[in-house]
Amino acid sequence: MLKESRLDFIYDLFERVGSRNSEETLKMGTARRKPTVSSQFRDSLHSLMGTLSVSNPFFVRCIKPNNEKVCIIYYISMSFTLHIYINPKGPTYHFT
Repeated sequence: MLKESRLDFIYDLFERVGSRNSEETLKMGTARRKPTVSSQFRDSLHSLMGTLSVSNPFFVRCIKPNNEKVCIIYYISMSFTLHIYINPKGPTYHFT
């Protein structure tokens, strides 16, 4: 709707936005921001997947799903350890 505006300023503004590719827009939006905990986790996960894809793993090691270190047992209380660690880093949103 705004891209089809009769006002030249509005039309030009949205024409430039439409001509950018998504990679340019992503670079512009993230250049000024501090990395969030979720983006750090995502980057770490991508790094891990890259390492696994070029190697030939014959087992996958779980990171402490339970104190007994046995398979198929998962304690929900163990999941709060990561939450307590992430929480002091601050919220992922900012009030303006």
